[in-house]
Amino acid sequence: MRTPFFLHALALTLALAACAPTLSSPPVAVSSRASPVYAARGSQPGPQVVMTEYDLPTPNALPGGLVVGGDGAIWFHETGANRIGRITAGGQVTEYPIPTPESTEPRQGFVGVAPDGAVWFTESAADRLGRISMDGRVSEVRVPTYNSSPLGVAAGPDGAMWFSQWASGKVGRVAPDGAVSEIALPEYLARPVGPAVATDGALWFRVRDLKAGAWALLRMTADGKYTLFPVGLGPEDKPIVPLRMTAAADGTMWFAGSNASVIGRVTADGQISFFPAPGMNPISVAVGPDGAVWFTGYNSHEIGRMTPDGRLTRYPILTPQGRPYHLVLGPDRALWFTLMDAGKIGRLEVSGGG
Repeated sequence: MRTPFFLHALALTLALAACAPTLSSPPVAVSSRASPVYAARGSQPGPQVVMTEYDLPTPNALPGGLVVGGDGAIWFHETGANRIGRITAGGQVTEYPIPTPESTEPRQGFVGVAPDGAVWFTESAADRLGRISMDGRVSEVRVPTYNSSPLGVAAGPDGAMWFSQWASGKVGRVAPDGAVSEIALPEYLARPVGPAVATDGALWFRVRDLKAGAWALLRMTADGKYTLFPVGLGPEDKPIVPLRMTAAADGTMWFAGSNASVIGRVTADGQISFFPAPGMNPISVAVGPDGAVWFTGYNSHEIGRMTPDGRLTRYPILTPQGRPYHLVLGPDRALWFTLMDAGKIGRLEVSGGG
């Protein structure tokens, strides 16, 4: 089903300067402590890896999403500390306070990078989006809809920052000039999370189809037209809850299938296939330097690797019960990931074939 933008769009345009004054926020802590290096093969034949973990200065930081900023460093959301963190390739950590107190929701936290290299982040408990420039200046944008709970932000093909509104069932857009607009999805499409941007520029979201009583993927173009693809059931008829997504070079999108413990793959025309990752409860996926899909095993405390033909390798993290949450491919061709319960940032280097 393809629905034009104008049938469901509610344009609420605001001037960025009117609602989001820029606030300078100096870093509050720096650390460069690293855990020992770890090298091992996984549970099945696969490449050798080298793992390192970096402690965060702030206790109970609960690091969530992370992204490569315009400066080449890894930026991440500290959902338990109301801060944005930055880590260099050498392991130096800097933290920046978010201006609005208690604006983040623990165990959530999404980040995205804008065309100008600035890092955007969600403030789901305060109905705001934040922006941090590479020199540490922080500003905020207020979402027009009250109690919207933004969960997800990414740069679209039009140069705007797109975001989802989990509680209000809308998709939002912040134009390069700071104007904010919203697209109201039909009432039966609830709980959007995303977007992730495909190689063709399409925006992909996860939604709950209330009519079907099931989860679905929604593919939207920059003009607001969208197509809905039902996800269905996984092993043992468990509902698949799609979480974070990533784009592959061949135009497909991969996603973490929580609850049913699968990794999903969807083509632009909606052909969906699944690969089992038993007991892992994946949260986040990224295409690695070897072309395989790597993901976080939140329940099993592992990093997983899935080949395009479905071969799985599992790598235990260093810290027991550390809860790997989100991961991203860094400019150093290593995979960086957050350890939510351990309060650490992990780095995984693929060092050998297999």
